[in-house]
Amino acid sequence: MIGQYPLTWVINDIFAIILFFMCLFHALRQKNYQNKVFELIMFVFGAGIFEHVGVFITHTYSYDPHRIMMAGAIPLATLLIEAAIVYSSTILFEYLNMKSWMSIWVVGFLCVFQDFSIDPVYVHDRYMFNGVLSGQWNWAFKYHNSFFGIPYQNFTGWVYMTGFYVALLYLDYWLAKKYSKRWLQTATPFLAGLLLIIPLLAFGMFLIDGNSKLVPELVKLVIACLIGIGLMIANWNKMKPIDIKQDKIIFTIPLLIQVYNLVIGFGLQLKQAYIPLIVCTIIEICYFGYLYRKGKRSARLSFNNN
Repeated sequence: MIGQYPLTWVINDIFAIILFFMCLFHALRQKNYQNKVFELIMFVFGAGIFEHVGVFITHTYSYDPHRIMMAGAIPLATLLIEAAIVYSSTILFEYLNMKSWMSIWVVGFLCVFQDFSIDPVYVHDRYMFNGVLSGQWNWAFKYHNSFFGIPYQNFTGWVYMTGFYVALLYLDYWLAKKYSKRWLQTATPFLAGLLLIIPLLAFGMFLIDGNSKLVPELVKLVIACLIGIGLMIANWNKMKPIDIKQDKIIFTIPLLIQVYNLVIGFGLQLKQAYIPLIVCTIIEICYFGYLYRKGKRSARLSFNNN
């Protein structure tokens, strides 16, 4: 403990700042850096609104306030890490060369896959406060046999929160280009962050909510993930080789997050998180290893041709 703050939670705050600034520096190097920076920041804003709905309106979870940085009732570190995941996943989606509407499920799946190992670590990274054992956030359970301590609805909500945000970005940019509205081009990230809550509330019951019952929640999560995986497989041959030198953030963000999860999970002996940590790590190494080799091979061919 550092004063009233648990050591691993302080480390998480620092880690979140590092990840966010890695994305910020990457955004500043882009031609359209104003929009990229704004997109990164406005996701923090939109996600903050959504998270407060979960805490104060639906009462599905609560965040422990023993953090150095808080944004209302939400640890700022949580929002910064979420923003970093969405940012790097969006950069990867651009290389997948798919239609923009597919981002709802593809970016959503890329993001939720990170969450499959993040949540079991963060939820079970617990400390005792006033006689109550508390994780970084705590769930209000309505059924047993959850995903290593996390309701399935959480992951489905993460698919659509991230997917809808990126889809709103693409939609508004398309409208700005179609109608030659420069103000809309500039305001797109702000509108996406502000309006994100609308599709989540409009479609949440149908796409996400399972009335706190295991089977409906699990079915909706599986369907959302299968759509994302199916779209990625169907468009596999359209994928462009990644410019590793320019966009190595595609690899560094998810892999750093996974290393952090492994260190905390195994360092604190959070046995509930062992299975998702091991399985997700193996899958990530295989997938990102493939993308890295493809990018390297393309770079060598381009060098030889020149």
